[in-house]
Amino acid sequence: MSRLRKTTIIILLSVGVLLFGLNFYLFKLGGVETIVNDQLTKLLESRYNLTISIREMGGNLYDGLILNDVNVSYNDSVNFYTIFHIPKMSAGYSLRNLWNKDYSFSFLQLDSAQVRLKRDSLGAWILPAFERPDSAKKELPSFAVDELRLNNLRIQLIDPDDSLSIEGLWLSVAVSGSGDNFAIDIDRFEFQMSDDRYRLDAARGKLTYDNRFLLFQDIYMTAGDTRFRFDGNLAFSDDLSGRVEFDIDNADLDELTRMTNPHLRGLLDLYGYVQIENGVISGRTTLAGNLYMVQFEN
Repeated sequence: MSRLRKTTIIILLSVGVLLFGLNFYLFKLGGVETIVNDQLTKLLESRYNLTISIREMGGNLYDGLILNDVNVSYNDSVNFYTIFHIPKMSAGYSLRNLWNKDYSFSFLQLDSAQVRLKRDSLGAWILPAFERPDSAKKELPSFAVDELRLNNLRIQLIDPDDSLSIEGLWLSVAVSGSGDNFAIDIDRFEFQMSDDRYRLDAARGKLTYDNRFLLFQDIYMTAGDTRFRFDGNLAFSDDLSGRVEFDIDNADLDELTRMTNPHLRGLLDLYGYVQIENGVISGRTTLAGNLYMVQFEN
């Protein structure tokens, strides 16, 4: 065997042993948790009054990570509370892509996460005072997540006088973006609130934003017996313009106007469109159903 071949084999074996040892230390001996927690503390605690802790990290460096028991807490001289608690967070990626600034993830999943936001007695949110970005416009780097999943998310908005919570939020989307453009393909979106009048049983559709032009396709939502469908586009130029087509089945006016004046009762089907051009709004709506004692037909 030639000296060059021997040298090459020794180098490859050394690199392999080094990578194996590094991976073993980081993910089997707890090295990565120590390093990450220390760096996050140095970066965020003194500047933003945030404490971040990760109890356990698994997976490997090359194609995926699993984070268990992630806590993000706010702590100043007066207030202390946990803003985020994530029992499990997992991500799939390619290390080569990330190294080449290709921020593509095959999946990103949060299981049973909890979000809490609090207000003080003056009505101000108790949150970190993040620095405002400079006036220079920074372009968003290219990114993509093939499957972004939020499983059973809970959000609590806590006020001294009242509180509101969103329970059982499930979201499954594909999202991508580059510069000022982005696209969101919604496969599943549902939630219910502490006030049982407000819930979303299902939603899906696609949103695309490109060069100040928003396109939404096959936006479909259901809440109880009411079904909504929207298609259209909006152009955010000097004057807002666009067209939105809608089709609403079994609109329960008792539920929709319970907190408005006048409070209406009835069950209607509506379809039509709304158009905005040069600041002028026009459109057409066709009604069918019952409003009080009056019956409408298409």
